[in-house]
Amino acid sequence: MLSKLVNWLSGASEEFAKQLESAKRGNVDAQTKVGQMYAKGEGVGQDYKEARLWLRTAAEKNNSFAQWLLGGMYLNGYGGSVDYEEAEKWTLKAAEQGNSMAQFLLGSMYYGGQGIPKDTQKALVWLQRAAVQGFGEAQYILGCLCRERGDNIGAYVWAKICASEGDNRAIELCDSILGRNSFLGDGSPDAAGSFAVVASKSKAKELLKGNPGLLQKFLRIRENDRNHKTSVLAVDRGAEQSTDHLTNENPPPVQVFSGSSAYSIEQKMSPSEIEAGRRLLRESLEKRAEMGDPKAQHDLGMMYHSGEGVPRDIDEALRWFLLAAERGNADAQFRIGVMCCEGIGVKKNIETAMSWLFKSANQGNADAQYHLGMILRDGQVGPQDLIQAYMWFALSRSLGHDKGEKALASISAFINSYEIEEGRRLSHEWVPKRA
Repeated sequence: MLSKLVNWLSGASEEFAKQLESAKRGNVDAQTKVGQMYAKGEGVGQDYKEARLWLRTAAEKNNSFAQWLLGGMYLNGYGGSVDYEEAEKWTLKAAEQGNSMAQFLLGSMYYGGQGIPKDTQKALVWLQRAAVQGFGEAQYILGCLCRERGDNIGAYVWAKICASEGDNRAIELCDSILGRNSFLGDGSPDAAGSFAVVASKSKAKELLKGNPGLLQKFLRIRENDRNHKTSVLAVDRGAEQSTDHLTNENPPPVQVFSGSSAYSIEQKMSPSEIEAGRRLLRESLEKRAEMGDPKAQHDLGMMYHSGEGVPRDIDEALRWFLLAAERGNADAQFRIGVMCCEGIGVKKNIETAMSWLFKSANQGNADAQYHLGMILRDGQVGPQDLIQAYMWFALSRSLGHDKGEKALASISAFINSYEIEEGRRLSHEWVPKRA
């Protein structure tokens, strides 16, 4: 009875007292739990210094979860000063034990040069280990990294796996790799895209050999996805003998369609009729765009961005996106934000990216809200702001963004119940604003 009174007076819960008693007896799982409860302020007053002490105790006993949390605390300066060497040391220990969250964090640190020398090769190694374990964010970033390095085949494998979980960014990346535009309802890949699809089978066997289940999942997606099925079946029959024809300047057309309406209509049209239809669409968009229609300007920018119906021209895409964005088109503002964030067609600039993403997010664009949350969560511009990140993730989830729920879970280990409630309050009070 007396112990319960002491716990009540100190603000500690019975669960915390139980875990603390076990932790003092040397139970490593309890030590990790106590450290986590101190960090989040769950069942006890939030105390990052105590959290760091208990997590270090568990980490020194080789608990990978405690090592990952401890690495994150050193990285972000929770419970003391920022210490990048300690952050790398403990995150590496957890990653080497197979902790996918630590592998992703370590890969991100190497990729961004966050407190340690930037090392793209090491970033690829650790991100790939996390991705093979099914870590979606690692799969998407790997797809982008491979694309930047000119590895369209590897990019296609990772983007396709991530896209199968509904990640809109990965879906767009797949479309970009295949040289097609899902906005136009036409899934026909260009020659390079077709080659990526064909070669992805052997590439996937190489990349995913550590996870047979994930490999089988990718192969099923590749075979059964109607957007790709025709091209895969058509070229696979001759792929083992030769794929040279896929790199010719004028490859044979591959018929692939996305969307049932486009599929049924184009099945009945000749190539010349399809081309004429695309030309009419482009001319219609150009006329409306020149008259100042922001939706047409955005859609025309999408055509140039993907090279569907027109030669691919990122500069021209950016020009139309800017015109649409300046007229308040949220989709165009989001696209410019992503281009600035990833350095596509412009010099990479996270501050400028945030400016455009804010405009789009404030109009209710779920993709922009999610991206904004990621930037704030990771502290890509200034210190982390986990409450604001929580708010934007919550808003994106409420609008149906497929990654919103997972994103909220990703920061739950580092915020307490008060901060969660504050993030929820901000999301409930938020109202769309016209940019």
